[in-house]
Amino acid sequence: MLVVYIRKTALLFLLTATFGFAASHKVSRDLAAVPPDQQVSVIVRYTRRPDAKHHAKMTQVGGRLKRTLELVNSAVYTLPASALADLENDPDVEYVAPDRRVAATMPTPQ
Repeated sequence: MLVVYIRKTALLFLLTATFGFAASHKVSRDLAAVPPDQQVSVIVRYTRRPDAKHHAKMTQVGGRLKRTLELVNSAVYTLPASALADLENDPDVEYVAPDRRVAATMPTPQ
């Protein structure tokens, strides 16, 4: 009985630690392999609507605003990949994802 309790406790601890560490990453894994000296286009989702303060922070790290996506509290920037670590530690940043091309995949009716 004690062995089962210890196993359940250990499993619960491992799962909690795994999800706890996984939740702390704000920058998409897709950006991990980008060389630090390369420019990358990203969508930054903020905890609130981005304003001039947020855009100024990005300019300070070498970023350039491409457009805002205010409806979803986001903005699109081009910046050096070396600045991604700063975004990871910014409390105003919720998530950073690569800015990808999108296209419709559903056929249109004839």
